[in-house]
Amino acid sequence: MKLVSLLMSIVIGFQLFPTLIDESPLAEMEEVATKQEIEVSDWKVYIKVENKRVSSENEVKKELSKLMKRHDTYKWNNVEDEQENHVKYIGEKRNKSGKEQIIMTVYQYDTGYKMTVSHELTGQILTKETLDYIQATFKQELKDNHVFYSIYGSKDYDQSLNIESETNKILHAFSAKPVEEMKEEGFHSISAFHDKWDTNIPTKDGEVFNLQVGLRVDEKAGKINIAIGTPIITSGY
Repeated sequence: MKLVSLLMSIVIGFQLFPTLIDESPLAEMEEVATKQEIEVSDWKVYIKVENKRVSSENEVKKELSKLMKRHDTYKWNNVEDEQENHVKYIGEKRNKSGKEQIIMTVYQYDTGYKMTVSHELTGQILTKETLDYIQATFKQELKDNHVFYSIYGSKDYDQSLNIESETNKILHAFSAKPVEEMKEEGFHSISAFHDKWDTNIPTKDGEVFNLQVGLRVDEKAGKINIAIGTPIITSGY
């Protein structure tokens, strides 16, 4: 399933949004990763801010103009994706912690257009200063919107390691209850529920989850690539 479709489908069931407070989900994921000897390479905060429909291309231009004026410190460009039949307008700037993007995606919808606006914050090293910056800069967005946190990393792999056992060790570190899983050769992904976080996404069987852990073996590199996210992982791994 494509990432865009997945995000649009789960938003319907997404209840209660985590915020970057002292006990941040991002900070807790980093702490668990460190204890599990995972070398963290990247972190990401994805905030889905707005979803609206307009009737004309002129209205799209007006909305884009307002967005660019509100965020005039960003450098803006547009990217057309004919295969996905949409256009993305991306504002970008860098800070000491990493990269910030504002993404306005425009789709043709019925006789008009559908627009989504999101913030994406990414970096490599996660510090208290970074967490404080995100909280201070995006305080209202974190409070009012759908928020997704993810970290990505790896650990050394050899034939003695069992990928399912490694996944379960991470879940145990969160004291999380497994809900769903997917297994393929060299790949293991589990959706689980962590009662410390207030998010939850319902499954078709009536259970809920708010944590995903995914591991994929890269034998050529001798690594296990690991992704941890709440309530879901928002990028491929």
